[in-house]
Amino acid sequence: MATSILIATFIVFIFLPTESNAQIENSDSTTKLNPAYFGARVKINYGYISSHHPEMKILSKRHFNLYQFDFFQQTDGRALWQSYYNYPEIGVSYCYSNLGNNKILGSLHAIYPYIDFPFLRTKTWTIIFRFGVGCGYISNPFDLETNYKNSAIGSHINAMGSFEIKTRLKLSEQLHISSGLSAIHVSNGTMSSPNSGINVPSIFFAVDYSFQKEQPVLSKFEKPKFEKLKWKPNIFAAFAIKDNQPGESPKYFTGL
Repeated sequence: MATSILIATFIVFIFLPTESNAQIENSDSTTKLNPAYFGARVKINYGYISSHHPEMKILSKRHFNLYQFDFFQQTDGRALWQSYYNYPEIGVSYCYSNLGNNKILGSLHAIYPYIDFPFLRTKTWTIIFRFGVGCGYISNPFDLETNYKNSAIGSHINAMGSFEIKTRLKLSEQLHISSGLSAIHVSNGTMSSPNSGINVPSIFFAVDYSFQKEQPVLSKFEKPKFEKLKWKPNIFAAFAIKDNQPGESPKYFTGL
């Protein structure tokens, strides 16, 4: 269920609407937009696997580190939706961890697009919420003969979701540090059993460096007046593949 929600949200996230140049030119802004503002971030997390099922206690042996690298762009309002959401940061993150139990779980490699929503901002610090969805690779999934103790993940390829709440502090025009709380979820939606999933709560510390020396000018636009919403009928269909039990169980198609 959680994985289905992640995949559906990922589709919405990828097709997040942007505004055309014509809409920007017709706004009341007279600020000249600066060049695209990019940067990179290195992050280290310290967490553990949450034993949300009794059989998973064997997997959570110790705390461990996760290492992440972000490549990001700070939005500046050149598209209308950016000012609506308080100029979020958008980017792509790579994550690696040995999950504290390399013998049974193997290691995690994940890559996911994300968006950081600032909901409180001053000149020197910002409080931010992150949401990201992508793909995760588990190197040692369940195998009936060679790895039967892995009750968490039954496939190499999985969906991965990331959530963060953090505080970001400005040290200079190009250098920032941040820390906060994070949670990741890795599972395959029971396309391959078992699929208890891996949940990792953690704390983290990060350092990011902006490639441009000058901060972007945040451009504001006059919000357009929308017409009254009208109800319209919609028809949609969805399908998935489901696995009943570990081992040689056949795959079943499900539809909606």
